[in-house]
Amino acid sequence: MKRLFAALRFLDDGNLSDRVYWYLAGLSLSEGEEVLAPVGMHDRLQRARVERTLLAEEEDAPYPVSSIKRVEARFGTHSALVGGVPCTEFGGIRYDDRHYTRFGTLLYAEREPADPPLPVLVRPERGDAEVYAAIRRSGALLVGGEGKEIARLLLSALRGGEEALAELNNLLGESACAALLRRLG
Repeated sequence: MKRLFAALRFLDDGNLSDRVYWYLAGLSLSEGEEVLAPVGMHDRLQRARVERTLLAEEEDAPYPVSSIKRVEARFGTHSALVGGVPCTEFGGIRYDDRHYTRFGTLLYAEREPADPPLPVLVRPERGDAEVYAAIRRSGALLVGGEGKEIARLLLSALRGGEEALAELNNLLGESACAALLRRLG
């Protein structure tokens, strides 16, 4: 079976920008398009430009398929329609000089979708230990009011905001907060 491979040039990382790296596309891509892809041993997302694509059988791949990473998403993908409800996807948001938040870890919606995409559906209310335990386990779909504030705190903490990190540590506990920030970043 033929698969689409993409040669990526990482735009924001001086250590990587001088050459291209092959990735499995997983979605149709065109030359010149910008994407987000995992880099390094921690697979943190970085922005890259598609330099070229190649449709090939696995045995003719430009790099061994068992060692190749996948393109995560097109650059700028931040929203989704879930069960007829518009959701904000907090993946693909830049949080430092070259890294972007992961997809599928944190969603926000004003109202509850019929079929939530994450294993946990959360309606945050301060002081609700069950809510924060759910967020710690696997990421969350945050619904309504305070959910937006929790998402803001998470993004601010990823950017190095000490006050936001302190508030999240207070709400979630230090180890749980660190685990969620690792999944998000």
